[in-house]
Amino acid sequence: MTKSALLLCICAAALSAQAISQKEHAVFKGKKLWMWSLAVLAAGNIADIHSSWGRPEANPLLAGANGRFDGRSAGIKLGIQAPIIGFQLWRIHKTPSPNLYKSYSIANFVVGGAFGGVAIHNYRLQQSKLLFQP
Repeated sequence: MTKSALLLCICAAALSAQAISQKEHAVFKGKKLWMWSLAVLAAGNIADIHSSWGRPEANPLLAGANGRFDGRSAGIKLGIQAPIIGFQLWRIHKTPSPNLYKSYSIANFVVGGAFGGVAIHNYRLQQSKLLFQP
């Protein structure tokens, strides 16, 4: 009887350890995706800043003293993004879960892609102005 109970306990512990490792794997996989999404977000932001630098800025919040995108504009843009990333870091550190990583990853990929789209638009505007100059 004791051998059966001991065998049952060992099997239960092995199954429990397997469930924990699968959860840890899911968290690690989510964290990896989230880290890539931060890279996409940063790349989109940098591309947008580069494509706007020195050009007239349509957003009055970001427009510099002469109405162009400058260092102050980039500081404001990055200053808005930094607390959002900081909140994600704090929240994920507090309660890491695969669902949290997934939702933040989706948001970061969407926003990074939007910034990339704006950068492409800005570069195309610059090219069309160069083509039609007399």
